[in-house]
Amino acid sequence: MLVRGTAVLLPASTTHVTTSDPGRQHHGELYLPPDRLRECRQFGALHLDAATVAMLEALLAPTITAQSAAFLVRAIVEQIVMGRLPSLPAALPAEPASIVMRMVRRFHAALERDQPMPSIDAVAADLGVSIRRLQRACQIELGASPVEIRRRMLASHARALLAAGQTAAKVSVQLGFASSGHLHRLLRDVD
Repeated sequence: MLVRGTAVLLPASTTHVTTSDPGRQHHGELYLPPDRLRECRQFGALHLDAATVAMLEALLAPTITAQSAAFLVRAIVEQIVMGRLPSLPAALPAEPASIVMRMVRRFHAALERDQPMPSIDAVAADLGVSIRRLQRACQIELGASPVEIRRRMLASHARALLAAGQTAAKVSVQLGFASSGHLHRLLRDVD
């Protein structure tokens, strides 16, 4: 759970979803090129100092010029890359209250352990909710069906494995596809 003054530095291949109470939280993402992170310390949670928070808030000013914004972004990135920001303990958050986030967590855990992703029926039963309730919650929170979310996560993980140099045949077997053709159809259909 992120609070004011904290941030998370994630590898590009990490699947993540950001949620917040409507109107209560502002957040943003910075995408850093890998060459900027060669000397960087471990990924994980960071505590932002007052100067970094002030720079981030200045980026939200409606009158900021593009040149000033670029300067601020470079300064923020430099703070992160130079490792001046202290780490926070890297603990997994407690089980999320949202059934959608609990579903996403179960899908993610299966992928991380190289296990087949559970079916929507199995996840709904595990969470103690009906499939219809899970579908409504997914539409409200993420604007997509549980099947679509599952397919997106599967495609994202497959792309990460392929980008890491694994063959399509190996990825197909690892993710439980009958053939690499099924994998290619998923990747073509899911943006």
